[in-house]
Amino acid sequence: MSRVLALFCVAALLTACGQTSKDEETSGTTTTNETPYGSAADVEKYVAQIAPHVQQINQLQSQYETALASQQSDSNGRRGTGRNLASKAEEVRPELRTLQTTFDTVEPPAALAPFHRDIRKLIALRLSAYDKTIDGWADEKAGGDRHKAIYDDVERAQDEANQLILALIAQMQKIQTALAAVPSETP
Repeated sequence: MSRVLALFCVAALLTACGQTSKDEETSGTTTTNETPYGSAADVEKYVAQIAPHVQQINQLQSQYETALASQQSDSNGRRGTGRNLASKAEEVRPELRTLQTTFDTVEPPAALAPFHRDIRKLIALRLSAYDKTIDGWADEKAGGDRHKAIYDDVERAQDEANQLILALIAQMQKIQTALAAVPSETP
């Protein structure tokens, strides 16, 4: 999957995280009715809590991917070098680690625990790719012969993360549909 498509998918996930039902917007009340994921109020609270985390994951990945475009020789090629990718990875990695720590403080409703674990896995995959990028550049700079295999691992981790994003978007759409189906309480 192309990186542009992956970023588009993350943007779609962010949009889904920020949506509220029309009834909720017009009534100004929250509901305690049940969804398949728990009470609507708990699910809405959870979605609101994770939205900033998801946005930051997207922003950090976008920063990392700017290094791909920085060595672009023509409009069809997006090839970063080990040096510029490692530099960006070193730049965004501490923020992503901090985000991972704060994300771990969010408590999902029990039925959303697998969804929560998948977002955490997405963070871990991105961190792994950044770490491997840095390792690959260190090997390349030292004249080693492992950097090509390491960079292949980076691509695999990024591809796995991009596939996970698609699954997360599908799940978020189901969550939003369930929330929208819950009638709001009148004041």
